[in-house]
Amino acid sequence: MKTDHITGGTQATHATKRLGRGRGNGRGKTCCRGHKGSGQRSGYSTKPGFEGGQMPLYRRLPQRGFNNANFGTEYSVVNLGDLSKVDGTVVDKASLVKAGLVRSNAALIKILGDGEVTTALTVKVDKISKSAAAKIEAAGGTLDLLPPPPVAPPRKKWSPETDQAKEVTAVEPEAQTPADVPAEAEPEASEEVAVAEEALTEENSAADEESTDKQDDPEDAPSEAGEDAADEEA
Repeated sequence: MKTDHITGGTQATHATKRLGRGRGNGRGKTCCRGHKGSGQRSGYSTKPGFEGGQMPLYRRLPQRGFNNANFGTEYSVVNLGDLSKVDGTVVDKASLVKAGLVRSNAALIKILGDGEVTTALTVKVDKISKSAAAKIEAAGGTLDLLPPPPVAPPRKKWSPETDQAKEVTAVEPEAQTPADVPAEAEPEASEEVAVAEEALTEENSAADEESTDKQDDPEDAPSEAGEDAADEEA
């Protein structure tokens, strides 16, 4: 037998709380709902995440991840009816800025078809709507759309496979020819001093050897023997 097989004879089911039956049991009058407000009305419930009116947690935390707004293309919009304010027949960024229709820091400009045009204009902008293009060409004007700005390539996510591919495609460095080998740098001052000290030490050792050779020379031996004989005769 298992505990989940027991069906009767237990106190697993509790009696319902009797509310509003006097103050003696502590659940009378307001029936544990407090005084006034939506919490005392029947059918009251809060939406998930509600924290009583304070700023909820899901709004306190920052939003991270993909967002189309970060990748949108913004245009400075100019209506076709406002092109009459431009001096001359060439409509480009410089003329639109001079006429006060766009700001000087405008990156991209688009012409919309709201309004009419009666003169032949040469329009040099980044984008133009179909209705505006039809009206400009009908008035004898020409369109010269500028090339789109360059788009940065997407960044590749790191993975072990990409690192292995980089190691395989790595080019070995070319062997240096004697002409490419850089010349040896001149010895520093400390190296020059060390070389000078070694040369001086060699000169001193050579001088000591010469003095010892003179002392051990056999030509001086007979003279010493003669002096010893003369001392004995005396």
